[in-house]
Amino acid sequence: SAHLTMNLGYEHGITSWSVEDDGKLHTFTLVVALRLEQLPQTNLTLFTGGPAAASEGKGALEAVQVFKNGGVGALGQCGTAETAIKPGRWAWVVVTRRPGELVTYVNGRK
Repeated sequence: SAHLTMNLGYEHGITSWSVEDDGKLHTFTLVVALRLEQLPQTNLTLFTGGPAAASEGKGALEAVQVFKNGGVGALGQCGTAETAIKPGRWAWVVVTRRPGELVTYVNGRK
């Protein structure tokens, strides 16, 4: 089972998403606490955003995945051994999206 909680920051007066004129959210940071008992046999999609930049190819999506080696990334970038998810251990996964850039972090490492 999965559980997702979003805190928009009511204590700071943030009560809704700030979307662009096209109705989409282009800038955000997503934080997930993740624990896998074993590494996935095939890539495990954590989050799928909108269409990728044109340079990534037609039809590409910004899909953040845990790869079979435990790496976390998107658009073909699968992280490094130092940032790989370790089976049976909790990890903080952070996805930061700005126009033209999507960056993933695992336990604070890029």
